[in-house]
Amino acid sequence: MKHDSAKKPNGRPAFLPTKTQREIVCALLACGVPHDLCRLHVINPETHRPLNYRTFVRAFEHEIQTAVTMQCARVTQNLYRIAVGDSPQAVQAAMFWLRCRAGWRAAEPEDVKPPLDGPPRTFTSEAEVEAHVKELIERYGRRSRTN
Repeated sequence: MKHDSAKKPNGRPAFLPTKTQREIVCALLACGVPHDLCRLHVINPETHRPLNYRTFVRAFEHEIQTAVTMQCARVTQNLYRIAVGDSPQAVQAAMFWLRCRAGWRAAEPEDVKPPLDGPPRTFTSEAEVEAHVKELIERYGRRSRTN
């Protein structure tokens, strides 16, 4: 049997998303909405029902792969614009940018050294050292060593 190329193909025509549908899916994916919920916002004009998961993934493959990255790039551009500007938020934006992109970090508690009680002391006898140790124990308490 010969196949006639002019004959109508079996099945429905492939779903082709509109520009508006692509923008909606991009926005939803960039906000972290799962694929299965995103597909409910795309109505197939042939069936007047939401797309099934396979059709959704096939039709919006590019958006699924790039939506989050593109949104991060837009936010980064805006943050950079604020950080190099003169607005009151510029300092906070610059600090955030430097922490995230330049490896800066806030001081950790172990990085902060307590101030000394005064200038370094020099002891001339063992009795002075013992007296100083007793004074420190009274002031701060005894700590046990953990091995």
